[in-house]
Amino acid sequence: YQLKVISAEGTLQNALELAKDVQFGRMSEGRVKSLPSWDQECIHLGNMANQALSRGEAVPDEVYAKLVVVAIHRIDAENKKEPDPDALEPPPEYLGWVLEDFPETTAQAALLEKYISGYDAEAHIPSRWDRASTLAEALPKPPPDPTALIPSGIDLVIYIEAEKETSLRRCL
Repeated sequence: YQLKVISAEGTLQNALELAKDVQFGRMSEGRVKSLPSWDQECIHLGNMANQALSRGEAVPDEVYAKLVVVAIHRIDAENKKEPDPDALEPPPEYLGWVLEDFPETTAQAALLEKYISGYDAEAHIPSRWDRASTLAEALPKPPPDPTALIPSGIDLVIYIEAEKETSLRRCL
């Protein structure tokens, strides 16, 4: 199906490694500036994650969600990149992506949706019923339409809880 599997944990590990390379001087400041924007963002997010981990805290959901968005942008950039004429076969063009191990909660899904599509279910959308009129009473607010579709950046969420050994045995 030409789908790229994005692992939030793997993306975090990559970001932590990049951040450590910069922190320990294995990567010069000039080289960092020459990196693609998504790698620079990974370094920044890796620093944020590293700070949380060094304080003994969990990595914030915002960092995980932003890392997933960076990985999605990387896939888009890879698809747009010109293929190497000397390569034996062209690189695969991905038609979509599948997330592994993120989101795990409704709050994480809402946060990821906000970063992907800009949709925020908690944001207030101003309407004419927000403003009082001194000249005339407003009409009563109509009830919400239960059939109205809510814009979303997430097509489908499936949560499967299984032991790693069971999953590996079933896919082989």
